[in-house]
Amino acid sequence: MKKIAFLSSFWIKILAIVFMTLDHLGMYFAMQYPLNQTMIDLSNIFRILGRLALPLFIFLIAEGVRHTKNFNKYMLKLGIVGSMVSIAFILFTFTNLFPAATPIYRHGNIFIDLILTATAIYCLKHPNIKVKLLTLLPLVYSIVSFVVKGVEVGNTIEIHWFPYFLNMQYDWVSILLGLGFFYSYKFAEIFIEYLEQKSGIEKSIWVENGSYRFVTNLFFILVNVVIITAQFTFVYLWPKGIYWDAGIQLYALLSGALLLFYSGKRGYNAKWFQVGTYIYYPLHILIIAIIFIIQNGGL
Repeated sequence: MKKIAFLSSFWIKILAIVFMTLDHLGMYFAMQYPLNQTMIDLSNIFRILGRLALPLFIFLIAEGVRHTKNFNKYMLKLGIVGSMVSIAFILFTFTNLFPAATPIYRHGNIFIDLILTATAIYCLKHPNIKVKLLTLLPLVYSIVSFVVKGVEVGNTIEIHWFPYFLNMQYDWVSILLGLGFFYSYKFAEIFIEYLEQKSGIEKSIWVENGSYRFVTNLFFILVNVVIITAQFTFVYLWPKGIYWDAGIQLYALLSGALLLFYSGKRGYNAKWFQVGTYIYYPLHILIIAIIFIIQNGGL
């Protein structure tokens, strides 16, 4: 079973970045070429592939919190980039440089999802019960963000006490995915202990032959299936207040096929790569925005 676990965190991150970039290019093509069927078809393909990005990024957050030796430093890096993105959203509004993107960036800042997911995992794994209870705060925030956006979309109004630049992008979906991925290790341990009792084969053997890794990866897939299915279900429960694209959300289930091959290893992790992955998000968004603005007669 060891042979199938060949994807390190490095390759999961590369794939997540590629899928994210394709998703954003797909949105750009749809906005820029709304009457070009070829570009619309390409946009749809890119958006479908882009659905794989969220579970992979949340998975990396769960792994990051699990392994980081300095949680505060880890959060500082996320916070800096998240603040840059929120500031950019505000500038887009007041400068009106990118008006066509308003329906997109009002749906939320993905870095708020990452920050609150990391916070929820950190709190829940903390040995102090009082800190564990703080897990409720990110969860409550995610529900408020979800409901506010739903009310705004369903009633075409704007709720000023919860401004759009504080919105999460996927709300409770992100946090539940993160918590599920984090606790998949515990689920796998319980299952392996059950197999140990039934078969008499010691846990160390299951770990050595790769079975423990395989079982953990299966729980990653199960968590992804449950949460993404719940996300999709909300489209039917609240059709007028859901801003997610129901037609393509279920394609996020495909990310499970990649998590099945996760090796549990970090892989390549040079300093320049760590910094580059944080810079890449605002940089590629800026480049796409500038191209869009120039093509539409701005600047």
